[in-house]
Amino acid sequence: NTEAWPNAYAYCAVLNALAKSRSSGRGVDSALSGKEVGDMADQLLERMKSRNVPIDRAAANAAINAWARSGESRALQRAEAIVAEMESSTYARGAPDTSTWNSLMNLYTKARDKNAAER
Repeated sequence: NTEAWPNAYAYCAVLNALAKSRSSGRGVDSALSGKEVGDMADQLLERMKSRNVPIDRAAANAAINAWARSGESRALQRAEAIVAEMESSTYARGAPDTSTWNSLMNLYTKARDKNAAER
């Protein structure tokens, strides 16, 4: 069917898989670099917006988690931007929740900026 498009659940599943692709707890390295993971998370959120797929809390949290696991220097900045969008109601159903703040705190602990959490 050429009229079929992914829904919010499909995007969320891909975002979650993307985040987990950077988890190398068992010595298995991802085929994707941290930059690729973060950039792909942003691209998926933009694609959702352009296709009018509602970005809910689960999708936003998955994108934040992807950035948190990316290891990229701009991960904290991108995650904070996603949280700001969540707080401004840019996203359909998605005020930040405990999972959001846990992922953000994970990034704050990794940040080289000692004052990052005070912003």
